[in-house]
Amino acid sequence: MLETIDEDKDYTMREGTESEASLREKSSEDALSHMDKATTIPDKLLNLNRLDCELGVYLCGDVEDYLSALSVFADSISSKSKKIESALMSEDIEIYTTLVHFLKSSARTIGATDISDLAKKLEAAGKDKNLDFIKENTKDLISLYRSLEEPLRSILSPQ
Repeated sequence: MLETIDEDKDYTMREGTESEASLREKSSEDALSHMDKATTIPDKLLNLNRLDCELGVYLCGDVEDYLSALSVFADSISSKSKKIESALMSEDIEIYTTLVHFLKSSARTIGATDISDLAKKLEAAGKDKNLDFIKENTKDLISLYRSLEEPLRSILSPQ
């Protein structure tokens, strides 16, 4: 093996054929070009102190997927809030618990840790059938949740 390495002075074994080397070089250039054009997080979003954008990008994988997740999150705030309120009004704790579980996860994914943390407590209360705690704290959850709708829409909507 060492003889083979010594004989390969032009690194043709490592590089493969000229065509393969050319493809690798091109794909590296494309990757660098893509990085130069990569989506960045808008400053207004970075300044929205209710979101941990770094956590969101980490959990989503990249900035583009993070912005997409934020958009989906913002678009669902109104309907999901109503569903949570409706489940509470009808005292359907099982549905309520499922809904706050999903909110806990989606809020965490976008870096809205305050919403996620409160949803986690409400999920636990739902599992324990602690209706008093749920009634006392759901209004705060919905308020936090809805307070992100307008800022996210204004930041994420195309100008």
